[in-house]
Amino acid sequence: MTHLPPPSRQPTLYIMCGLPYSGKTTFARRLSEQTGYPVVSIDDIRESLGFYWGRHEADSAGWQRIFTIVEQTVAALLQTGKNVIYNSTNHDKASRLRFADLARSLGCHFTIIFLDTPREVIQQRRQQNLLSQERSHIPDQFFTDALLTFEPPTEDEAEAVIRPESLIPDLALFGNKLHFVYVLSCADGTLYTGYTTNVARRLATHNAGKGARYTRGRRPVALLAQWAFASKGDALRAERAIKLLPREEKLRLVQRAQDEQAVTQRDEDS
Repeated sequence: MTHLPPPSRQPTLYIMCGLPYSGKTTFARRLSEQTGYPVVSIDDIRESLGFYWGRHEADSAGWQRIFTIVEQTVAALLQTGKNVIYNSTNHDKASRLRFADLARSLGCHFTIIFLDTPREVIQQRRQQNLLSQERSHIPDQFFTDALLTFEPPTEDEAEAVIRPESLIPDLALFGNKLHFVYVLSCADGTLYTGYTTNVARRLATHNAGKGARYTRGRRPVALLAQWAFASKGDALRAERAIKLLPREEKLRLVQRAQDEQAVTQRDEDS
């Protein structure tokens, strides 16, 4: 495990930082299990107040109430002498400074834990979650805004900015063979969903008339979207889930993947 700087005699506030789906919650849980430090999660507090993504979302007054409770909870724990893990996106310097200042005001220290997860991995995880629904799905607008406005921590924000790649779930698996689910547009306007370990090669096979029986008489076919998975089982489950979707839902899923890819490309080009 990547080791954090040892806490000082004064309590330390560990401020999580990273894009949605970067692995912050998993990291915070593992750190808490190893150290016994309590975790204050903004998502847990938000949902305890009845605010959920895509259903009943918090307005400005709701967010003010959420942050008030978060700050009060963090402060109360620090004042008992406990080291605390604050789990939130903390997407800009102002957000992180808000809690760094809270720690200082109580005579405590702070350390920023930045999960610098590759954006392609983040998008893969988001697509996996969209199909599995293991956690609340973050709406497109919020996710896109997070990608566009995220400010990585700078060296002047803390003595230690940690990028714990070894603790990001499944990240090591992405160095091995990936498994893909893809959606094609056929010449007759229909859609085809398939599984492969090599999208470019499989697309060429389809267009050579040697792929699936369905596509042989509907050439040429064009790639609309693809999603990567760390295991074959996850990919096959996603393939089945997509195949069961109505055409309109498949097209929305494709459009969402294309939009997110465009945001990533613009970010890389800027």
